[in-house]
Amino acid sequence: MTLPWHTSLTASVHALGAAAHEARLAARAARTALDMYDDVDRFRLVDGHVTRPGAVHVTATVRPQANALLRITDIHRITAAMFQALYETTARAYADGAVWAIGQVLDGRQPVAVHGSRTDDGQFAVTEPLPFIDAGLNRWPGRAGFDAARAAMCLCLMAQHTAEEIAAADEVTEREAAEMFDAGRQAEGLADAAYTFGHHAEQALRHVLTGARHAS
Repeated sequence: MTLPWHTSLTASVHALGAAAHEARLAARAARTALDMYDDVDRFRLVDGHVTRPGAVHVTATVRPQANALLRITDIHRITAAMFQALYETTARAYADGAVWAIGQVLDGRQPVAVHGSRTDDGQFAVTEPLPFIDAGLNRWPGRAGFDAARAAMCLCLMAQHTAEEIAAADEVTEREAAEMFDAGRQAEGLADAAYTFGHHAEQALRHVLTGARHAS
């Protein structure tokens, strides 16, 4: 028999995953749109221009297509950055929420939902310390994938921390600038890594809930 708190806790983690999934789709769509307008070689700019009223002896000219393309690209770039930030936030919440839930179950607690708070931009985030899951998954066939996904996410988090730490320094050497660039490139994979780990952690939660049900 499935206990009510098992059902609600599973649904809570799954809802975080659904949010991350939607943000992931939106981020990819925004990136695709930006790439399309970043590819300037595909455009054949019209030579025509228009004029604006100006001084008596000076007439300002405007190239409407070029101006529109610049503005469109700027909007797509801003939108892509916003969706990517949303994707990272929701993917982190998914991964952290699933791990938090696993730790609660392994500690013998019975939470009905993932506990957390809202970030400054209104998104959900787990604020409690997360457990380092070691026991409880030893006999689970998905353990290797879980560990690999966790390691990939941790590498991205460390890279993000490194990039931010160097960027915050008053002076940055050429070597440090190169290190910051490399770390920043690696940190770009954080959203995908967190989403992947969240998926593995959600499956792990189902495993430990099954074990808790059999033990009760």
